[in-house]
Amino acid sequence: MISKYSIAKEPLSRRPYKASCKLCTNGEKKFGIETDLFMKVLTTTNDPWSSNEVQKAQMEDPAIRPILKKKLNSEDRPYRQEIAPESPATKRYWVLWDSLHLKDGVLYRKWESDDGSSCRWQLILPKSRIQEVLRETHDSASGGYFGVMKT
Repeated sequence: MISKYSIAKEPLSRRPYKASCKLCTNGEKKFGIETDLFMKVLTTTNDPWSSNEVQKAQMEDPAIRPILKKKLNSEDRPYRQEIAPESPATKRYWVLWDSLHLKDGVLYRKWESDDGSSCRWQLILPKSRIQEVLRETHDSASGGYFGVMKT
């Protein structure tokens, strides 16, 4: 039996809301939340999420490196023959070429709303950072599953 509490049980399994969702948009306006998900970070030598550190991690990732190098050197999409010997992940990034953009030398995917009125930026996460992100979303005080009675 499905209870009314089990419907919204796991927040990490939900799809992102549509940009046209009035409830979410009103909440963002009310609380002054930016809709651009581009993370603004202070650049320090100790910050593992500085633009320089993220770009370095992307360059060390064998799936991201070929695409990032091409994006840094040219806006022109490479020919299929140039990408053919690369990994399936690199080929997937090649397919997404037009939606991949550089911000401070870091590769992001641009997600546009259905009507084209807004966009969000998704960091192309290097494989070396996946565990850190998953750990943070699960183990941090604000992440993971709180259960019905804790929300």
